[in-house]
Amino acid sequence: MLCPGGTVEGKSLLLPTKHLKKEIAWSWTIFSVNVWSLFLLTLCVFFFFFFFWFWFVLVLSHYLLSEFRKARGNADDIKIDGDTAHPNLSVTVDKKSFTHKSQVQKVMQKEESFDSSVCVLGSEGFSSGKHYWEVDVEKSNDWDLGVARKSAPRKGIFSFSPKEGFWALGLYLKGYWARTDPWTRVEVQKSPRKVGVYLNYEEKTLTFFNVTDMSVMFMFKDCAFSEEVYPFFKNSAKESTMRVCSVKEE
Repeated sequence: MLCPGGTVEGKSLLLPTKHLKKEIAWSWTIFSVNVWSLFLLTLCVFFFFFFFWFWFVLVLSHYLLSEFRKARGNADDIKIDGDTAHPNLSVTVDKKSFTHKSQVQKVMQKEESFDSSVCVLGSEGFSSGKHYWEVDVEKSNDWDLGVARKSAPRKGIFSFSPKEGFWALGLYLKGYWARTDPWTRVEVQKSPRKVGVYLNYEEKTLTFFNVTDMSVMFMFKDCAFSEEVYPFFKNSAKESTMRVCSVKEE
């Protein structure tokens, strides 16, 4: 029964203010501690993943740099075989550069020359060992590089796939592609000015390096070379020049 003065049967309805303040203060302390703990935990997790990612990138970069330097240690002095050149390719006297001309060059076409695709081979073939060479591709926007079997087709139209005796990677329609069957899109962080080609005949691998940032662009594995293979070059961009670089001179 409510009595005057805010009592019910002699009991006060006033809230226990001091006790409530203690409850609120204790709850706020617990909440603050929990928030602070959560913040510290989040910070620790962040730094852990940051450190792990930094370490991973550092180790990966060191590994890729090591692989790149190891490949470069097997550099060869590659020269172009003018007898295999497509009639629209003009090969320089030093046999290092070739330009895709709009007009057919006045040279005698031979049985070993390409007649449809604007290609050319290196003058030396390999049937063993490790070999590396670099090509300046900056001036061409349509090219392919790699190796080709000695018996690979040179007349007519073909797809440059491993089944036909070609292992190649190239730039086509502003995209980088490995000439697998079907083609494989290759993503790059930086567009390469030079591309390194590393052949390991015994391990049956062919690796392409982006010399600009020393990264691996693509690797062919379990290559069925089965015979002598030659450095392979294709330049489909008219009036552009590609050059085989002398790595040992750098």
